Amino acid sequence: MNTNMNYVILNQVQQIDVQVSVTSHPDFIDEKISEPIRIICPKRPQPPKIQAVTAEKPFSIRIRWESDHHEHDDITCYRTYLDGQLHGQVEINGRESFKYEFTKLDADQEYTIHVKSVLGHKRLDGNRFQCDIESKNSNELVLQCAAPPRGTPPRIEFMHPGGVDIVWDEAVEHGDVKLTGYQILKDGRSIGKALPVNKRRTSIHELDEGNRYAIQVVPITDQPGGILFRKGEEYDADRHGHYLPSGKLDVYFTDLIKLPEDIQITKITGHSGILCWTSVDDSTSSNAQPDSYKISVWNNKDLTQDKPMVLSVTKDKTSAELKDLESNTTYEIQLEASKKRRHPTTNDLYTVYSTSDIVSFTTGSPPDPPLNLHLIACTNTDARIGFDPFVEHDAEIKALRVLCEPASSGTNAKENTSELMPDSTEFILTNLTACTNYNVTLFAITDEYLIENRCRDVKQLPKKLKPSEWLPYKSFQFQTSGCEPSDQIKVLQANIESIQLEWNLAKVYGSTECLYHVLRYQLEHGGQEQKLDLDRNTTKATIPGPLPSGTYKIALDTIFSVKVNLEDETDETGRKESRLTSHASASVRFHAPGTCEQPEIYLTGYSMNTIDLMWNKPGMFDTVDHPERNNEQLKIHRRLLGYRIDVNGQKYNTLDENQCQCKLTSCRPGEEYKVQLTAQTIVQNENETNMISDGKGKVYEPDETPSKILRVRTLKSQTLLQSCQVHFEFNHDDLINEFSKQENGPTSLGKLIVDWKVSSTKDISHFVLQWRSSKDLRIQEKTIACNETSATIEPCDEKHFYVIDLIIVTNDGNRHQYEQLTVPIPGIPDAPKVWLVKTTDTGFTIEWSEPKSYGIQIIGYQIYIEGKKSGDVIETNSRQVDIPSRINRTYQINIYAITNNSQRSHSVMSQTLNVITTPKTNLTPAIYYNNDDGGPTSFDQTVARIIPVQIDSVNEEKLHIDWTSFLHTPAIRAYYIHYTCLNNGEVQAMKISKRYRHAVLRGLRPGFTYGIMVMAVDKNGAVLYTSDKSTVQMNAPPNAPIVAISERTYTHVKLEWRPAASYGEIAVVGYKIFVNNRLAAILSHDQLTYTLTNGTPCDMYTVHVQALSNEKTVVSPMSRAVQFVWPGVRPGAFKRIDDGQTGAIVVAWEHPKLEDETEKIIGYRLYSENVVNHAVRLHGEYDANTTRATINGLNNGKHIIWLEIQSENHCIRSRPIIVQSGRFPTLSNRQSLVESSKCYNKKLRRFQSPATNKSGNSFRHTQLA
Repeated sequence: MNTNMNYVILNQVQQIDVQVSVTSHPDFIDEKISEPIRIICPKRPQPPKIQAVTAEKPFSIRIRWESDHHEHDDITCYRTYLDGQLHGQVEINGRESFKYEFTKLDADQEYTIHVKSVLGHKRLDGNRFQCDIESKNSNELVLQCAAPPRGTPPRIEFMHPGGVDIVWDEAVEHGDVKLTGYQILKDGRSIGKALPVNKRRTSIHELDEGNRYAIQVVPITDQPGGILFRKGEEYDADRHGHYLPSGKLDVYFTDLIKLPEDIQITKITGHSGILCWTSVDDSTSSNAQPDSYKISVWNNKDLTQDKPMVLSVTKDKTSAELKDLESNTTYEIQLEASKKRRHPTTNDLYTVYSTSDIVSFTTGSPPDPPLNLHLIACTNTDARIGFDPFVEHDAEIKALRVLCEPASSGTNAKENTSELMPDSTEFILTNLTACTNYNVTLFAITDEYLIENRCRDVKQLPKKLKPSEWLPYKSFQFQTSGCEPSDQIKVLQANIESIQLEWNLAKVYGSTECLYHVLRYQLEHGGQEQKLDLDRNTTKATIPGPLPSGTYKIALDTIFSVKVNLEDETDETGRKESRLTSHASASVRFHAPGTCEQPEIYLTGYSMNTIDLMWNKPGMFDTVDHPERNNEQLKIHRRLLGYRIDVNGQKYNTLDENQCQCKLTSCRPGEEYKVQLTAQTIVQNENETNMISDGKGKVYEPDETPSKILRVRTLKSQTLLQSCQVHFEFNHDDLINEFSKQENGPTSLGKLIVDWKVSSTKDISHFVLQWRSSKDLRIQEKTIACNETSATIEPCDEKHFYVIDLIIVTNDGNRHQYEQLTVPIPGIPDAPKVWLVKTTDTGFTIEWSEPKSYGIQIIGYQIYIEGKKSGDVIETNSRQVDIPSRINRTYQINIYAITNNSQRSHSVMSQTLNVITTPKTNLTPAIYYNNDDGGPTSFDQTVARIIPVQIDSVNEEKLHIDWTSFLHTPAIRAYYIHYTCLNNGEVQAMKISKRYRHAVLRGLRPGFTYGIMVMAVDKNGAVLYTSDKSTVQMNAPPNAPIVAISERTYTHVKLEWRPAASYGEIAVVGYKIFVNNRLAAILSHDQLTYTLTNGTPCDMYTVHVQALSNEKTVVSPMSRAVQFVWPGVRPGAFKRIDDGQTGAIVVAWEHPKLEDETEKIIGYRLYSENVVNHAVRLHGEYDANTTRATINGLNNGKHIIWLEIQSENHCIRSRPIIVQSGRFPTLSNRQSLVESSKCYNKKLRRFQSPATNKSGNSFRHTQLA
């Protein structure tokens, strides 16, 4: 029965009805038709999206895809196609993810793969059926199968005693399989670990000589499923199917190369060496004899064992020179013997070699310089130097060279060089320059250095050697011997008390030593040389006084010890002493003191933020006692340079000399300010012909004279008073003229105007203004209404100051008083003082002082001669003037200062100065000049009459002059007594009325010699008659001694003085010593020192010395006071402060007083002593800041407690106190203790030092001759 059917391809979503007929006849007669069925063609499904995944089997391809969620229930299977041919079908089986693998593929062939989705046939309902339908082709993949690479056959590269080194080519990869490494098989078994893919060379060890081995290389891939080799595992094709081994390499491990013996390094230098070995024995098989040698050299620095320096040597050589090596470097060397062979099967060429053991050696290094290069001995021009030998390190030293050159190029010293033998250890340098620093360099010239500089001999080297590591050297510096004396002697102070010197230390060089100094000094004219021995390190010295005035020659000798040979320093016979001297001079002169008058500063106004100040110019002229001559004074002019204002100890402002006012601004309300005015002056030397100065034109720093500190407190912001000022206002010219018409007397200069401001007037009742003058101190006041803010005061007392108080009275009756205002009142300047300086045949010179001004500026001076104005106005800065005159004339000179104020146009006229121009060299016969002719040397007649004079002494300061025997004539209008001090050249004259012919000269200097002459003059002042010049020496007590301190320590103070000068028959027989105005001792005339002991530290002492004469009533004046503070530390008050009712004792003390402010207190110690058994106990040590201590544990009884004070230089005890410890006494016993304490205090008071300048000191003195 034929059941074949023809299928009809239906389109999508197409349906057909199908019936089947059955007949036995070909013409379909009597056919029977089946029931019809309907076949439906569904919608074509979507194709899947496939992707390749890694295959786990070799020679296969694996793909995967995901089913479509929408069509998952309809799709029955997937069909895979390989190169367009159906390869397989995958059933769904409820899965959503599918994998499919194509196996047994060929390597190196690309395959095209796609997949289709299939909807299978099924019966729907009744006679309805669904037919099969495929989707379109999925995405197409072109892939190769995952085929493992086959290993390439290995080749022998090297054969050596340790094994063989093989290499192979890289295996070819197929598809996606990646090569990851290689495994080596020896005789079919794995050896070692798998090698990385980039390594295609390895060594196979543990081979026995004479055996054969089969070597294979197996590529290892990353294909999943592959099983790696275990060590020693045999290759199994089933187990290791993922890996394909290479063909076998047969290795016949035999005929290894024979190495030379006795390999060593010889002739090592700094940069080279020779490697030597013995040749291979001829009996060795030819296959084992090397064809060549290779030397590998490395040092593990720039050359490593992997990349060594390689030298090739032929087989007939037995040595090789190693060159260009680094010095002082350890090298390792290996000798390799090799021979080329071919593999019998593959005919590949390989090398058979053997390597020696590693031989190491160190190249030569530069010699080590000597550790010790030292100076053995040195003189001014020669030096002997020793050194340790250079230490060689396989580098031969050919010679030593010495280079000696001056350390500084600024000297005239020359450099020199010399050659030494290599084994020398010392050398001598000659022809050196004294006191010079030299650099000595010792070079070691090595053979390598000569080669480096292409020299065969040391003599071919240049004088200046090029630096090189093969030129080791050692340098050191030394000084040739020599010395320079102490120089730059500076005179720090030179006065009659001492000369203080400072100098630079003497300089010694090399082996020269400074031993000591000798200071010699001598008064330039007639003095005796004296000397002081000083330490060699001393740079300051004081020549003790008292010293006479004059120029001193000072010589400072420096004694040196000088080396004279080159023996060792221990040889003292090679030294001698040398002396160098520096000279200086010092003038002992009197230096003018600072301004004697202290400036006064006045408060003229203040507010919350400002302070107004005012002052008068201080006096610029003074007379001081002569430092050596008693009863003689020096006149000192000073010039004002300016002022400085200091506020709270800090500089605030600098003002010029014409300013007398200042306002302080930016002050803080309610704060106190300390204001001080400092006047800066210098001695005006231009006209000081009678002053002692340094004579060298030295410019001194300005002298500063500070005022007293003015304390001012600014107003607070909450006070009623906001500001208060006072100022002096001069009267205007029209007002002055009106006053002059009303009054004939002097008019007032002006008025005081007081201004103030207040914060509010509603609480103020009135103001009270009080003022008083410094002249009469009478207080005046006036009441001012509350709405007034100023007031006027008419001052009456010129050249004085007024003190003003402003008092605010409030409505409740309270009086508010503030800072006083003080204002100086201007006035006419004082009269200048005028005196005669010198006279000549054609004129005379006068000098005057600058008068003190009182707020009115001086603009010049005017001279009057005989009451008439003479010449023009003299400038303010001038103090001297030369006046032309005629001889044998008298002149009356006056001078006043001219001001810039019209009301007080000039100062008071000076005293009258009488000047007589009679020449000293031609006193008799006297001549007078014709007043009418103009010739200063013409005369009319010679007067023959001489005035007889009788001179009698009244006392040491007065002379009675009598010329009553002289016959008076009508032409005589006056007499003059002209007397000149021959000691100082001072010339004076006294005018006597014509009615008298006798007079008393007063104010003469005791002991001075005077030349006295009486003159008679006519109405024109011409000299008519003169007396002979009489020379008279005044009687005088001895001069006051000049006293100075020669030594001052905390135990004693030593005073010293020169013998007092005596005059005539008066002789010095002794001295009185006064301490604090109390007689302390009487000494003989030959005792010129006095030592004070047991002084109280920090107390001031004043010492005077008076000379006694052989006349009991004649004594010298007191010497100038010598004041000093006793050195040391004075304890403060030490007392008990507890109430005595407890067992503990509390004591307190005040900080001690130090005479030396630079000294510091270190600490305190508290002690007690038992009165009964005298046991002393220390209760504690305290630092310098402690002022209180507590004592515990005292035994019952009476104790003495004291404090021990320790400073940097002293250790002293305080005054002790007595305490009672334990059971307290009864009231009667306490009273007895109090009485005994009072008695004790009275006894102690006898030993206490009184205050300064009070009597009562007890001194234990030492009298020294």
